[in-house]
Amino acid sequence: MALSAIEKAKLNAAAVPGDDQVRDRVRLLMGIAGLGYQEVAQEIGYALSSLALFMNGKYDENHPSQGNTLRIRAVLHEFCEKNWVDPLERETGTLYPVGQFQAVRRAFRNAQAQGWAYCVDAAPGIGKTFMLRRLVAESMAEEASKNGAGKRAFFVRVPASPTPWQLMITIANVVGIPTKGFTSQIVRKISFSLRKRRAVLVLDEAQRLTNACLEALRDLLDEPPYIGLVFAGSHEVQQRFNDLRLEQLRSRLQKTIVLSGITEPDARSMISGELGAIPEKAVQALIAGSYVEDYRQLGSDRRPVKYISTRILMNSIRRFQMKKLGSEEAE
Repeated sequence: MALSAIEKAKLNAAAVPGDDQVRDRVRLLMGIAGLGYQEVAQEIGYALSSLALFMNGKYDENHPSQGNTLRIRAVLHEFCEKNWVDPLERETGTLYPVGQFQAVRRAFRNAQAQGWAYCVDAAPGIGKTFMLRRLVAESMAEEASKNGAGKRAFFVRVPASPTPWQLMITIANVVGIPTKGFTSQIVRKISFSLRKRRAVLVLDEAQRLTNACLEALRDLLDEPPYIGLVFAGSHEVQQRFNDLRLEQLRSRLQKTIVLSGITEPDARSMISGELGAIPEKAVQALIAGSYVEDYRQLGSDRRPVKYISTRILMNSIRRFQMKKLGSEEAE
């Protein structure tokens, strides 16, 4: 049904964004909230087919009697305004520039801007997941207002023992696109949806990826629009690329960044940032209680190398804060 003159005047007065900007924001919200097309269609009161046509840029040619996309744009714009979540609000806490943070940030930015691949290998508790989530959230916040022309970044937690199809379904859900089809079809959908911008996928728990999954991901890296990849994991995730059958993908890795535990000065900086000035004895106790053993690395005495775990340190800081406030939950 065509818009009336009154409806057009009201919608124009509301300054409804253009097609690309609305599509971009809808996909961003779908990725943040984990929504599917069917759920969005139900929320806005449109048929799934109509929403899919708009999101694929084919709404006008299939709905000529409605004149243009103004009404569906307005409804989707209102839906996004009502349900919008600031990406940075989801990732609470301070991101301290400690350890190899700057190296990870450079790798993330290069992967996004150049379509390159990197590997981030870290023992449990180093803080790589929080670091990478924050980098993705910062990028989403920076690029959200660029009217469909900004860079994109997506954080994907690799499911346990995925098939290539399951992995691509997971990525498609995060990107905010339909998930129907075979693996190769979903790969093409992901590439098509990101064809107008630079993008990076951060794949956490990458040690779970099979050779078949890694080869499917290479298609995203090798074909336009050349989506950047950051493989992040533990248990020597870099060893996943040593299989001779993966020599094509291994040759595309720009660098492997091995994250060690934070240093004592880093730990002191974090304690000071979170707790302010506290007795030196308390600082030493917090640091001493945060050391763990890395059984992947042996020292000259053939014993596991010890490192300060960011996760344990931050949990200890939280308990210290709660005790200071007299909370019964501190124990």
